[in-house]
Amino acid sequence: METLRYFKKAFALTQPELFLILGADMFNDLPNWREPGEVCRLATPLVACRPGTPLPHEEIHCFSLQMPQLEISSTAIRAAVAADKSIRFQVPRGVDAYIRKNKLYRH
Repeated sequence: METLRYFKKAFALTQPELFLILGADMFNDLPNWREPGEVCRLATPLVACRPGTPLPHEEIHCFSLQMPQLEISSTAIRAAVAADKSIRFQVPRGVDAYIRKNKLYRH
């Protein structure tokens, strides 16, 4: 939420011209987020379809992204890092290096 507010202010946006790209699995969980209405007010969700994950029938204004469906999720990437498994070919090299350098997603 703070990130969305920052960009909204930094670019002096008056309309929700920010887009939040989410996998369908995360979009389905949006009602459980802190202040989901505010998230949707600040940015329009763009939902990437996931294999085996249907889009919800909720009344949340969003757009569906038509793209090749990959079996990659941020949840699985964080779990792999926490288990000290490779995330090569799942994220760009720079992202992998940053995660490892900053010891992100470790318990």
